[in-house]
Amino acid sequence: MYQLIFLLCLMFSSHAASPELIEKWTQYRVTEMFELASSCEDEDLAQYFTESAWDDYLKAIEESHLIDLADDQYTISIEEFVKPIRITQATQNTYFAQTTFLLRFSNHRSTWLQPVELILTIKQYDRALKISEFEGITGEATGIKNFRLNHMKDCKLNQ
Repeated sequence: MYQLIFLLCLMFSSHAASPELIEKWTQYRVTEMFELASSCEDEDLAQYFTESAWDDYLKAIEESHLIDLADDQYTISIEEFVKPIRITQATQNTYFAQTTFLLRFSNHRSTWLQPVELILTIKQYDRALKISEFEGITGEATGIKNFRLNHMKDCKLNQ
């Protein structure tokens, strides 16, 4: 009898994702979310969100004007993860993922880094993971460089 119960527990627990798997999955999805050349219209990315979380993501992107910057010839990419992704299990099939990373904005005129703290709620539905809640918080821009202004300053110093 105990062997049967153990076997059943083992079978059901094998369907649950490990925190390590969720961490890797989250890092991949976050990278996809902020490669803004095509992500906002990317139906492949939308499949990893619940409908309400996808709407929250699109609203946050729209309110931050990131698409305007991408359309204005800026390349937007994740520079680095400042804090590793931390996974906390809330319930058997619900996890919280939290991380901080730097987004790099650059084009031929300027470049800067924007810190972003991201908090996701991830739920496991059968064998699929989906982001069910999305919250992003931005900080002050750093490493701001205006190439034209810097060039002008260099020219004045050399006169």
